[in-house]
Amino acid sequence: MFRRILLSLGCLVLLLPYGPMAEEAASGFLELTLHLNPADTEEFAPSYQTVAWLEMPEGEYVRSLLVSEYMSYGGFMDPDLCPNWHKVSDWEVNYETEMDAVTAATPGLDETVLTFNCEKEKLSPGVYKYLVQTHIVENYNILYSGEIRIGGDENESVAEVTFSPSEYPGANRVLAGVQARYYQTSGRVEE
Repeated sequence: MFRRILLSLGCLVLLLPYGPMAEEAASGFLELTLHLNPADTEEFAPSYQTVAWLEMPEGEYVRSLLVSEYMSYGGFMDPDLCPNWHKVSDWEVNYETEMDAVTAATPGLDETVLTFNCEKEKLSPGVYKYLVQTHIVENYNILYSGEIRIGGDENESVAEVTFSPSEYPGANRVLAGVQARYYQTSGRVEE
């Protein structure tokens, strides 16, 4: 009897929702926009290895949204490439389950718009931190981060930039214009 109750409680615990994607998924779409630009000088060639991911506002990793192909297939082992994502994603463990869904060719120069169906991606309503990081050269990276509310009314957010370890001369606009938008309708609203 005690063993059966304990086993039942154990099964119950396994069925309880847990984490940021445990609630019912939000309807609507998350749109992430970024711009990759040429460096201001020809003295170096940025690698443009780019990753995008979601975290909870407190910093708990939720999931990767975009991992450029080189990063996905081995670049993740170099801690100088997109180090903020490297620290939180646990890609060495998660790549088998996430790789096919998020791996893409390195975005080209110009504007890139990524659109995610929140219901299909099982994103629960709530506030998320979105982050986009691009590797420049050596251990230099550009990181944009902002917060977006998924679910409810349409809203948008413009991300703020940080450089690590510092701004690389001639590369401050290699990644720019990162913003997110949540909306209910399918398709992009033209302005």
